[in-house]
Amino acid sequence: MFAAELMWGPATPFGLTSAKLATIVAALTLICLTLAVVAPEIARRGEPGSRRRWWAHIAPVMLIMGQLLTCALVFLLVNRVGWFYSSFADLFG
Repeated sequence: MFAAELMWGPATPFGLTSAKLATIVAALTLICLTLAVVAPEIARRGEPGSRRRWWAHIAPVMLIMGQLLTCALVFLLVNRVGWFYSSFADLFG
């Protein structure tokens, strides 16, 4: 079996220490931080009007979301290595 099949199989749990959750959070982090960098350039080159203003306003939001997701990713990876919380039930009490 390939590693991808082990990680993304239908019977694989989607828990706090799963690789599936860490991979999804890492992908969302990269998307948010990429949009935070690219959005101001799109706003400068874009057509005038509401779309241009929308791209100008989305950059700070994506930067904040990227920072929050980075903190969540660090927590997930540290928790995965140290097994501090084995499930969401342990985390939320």
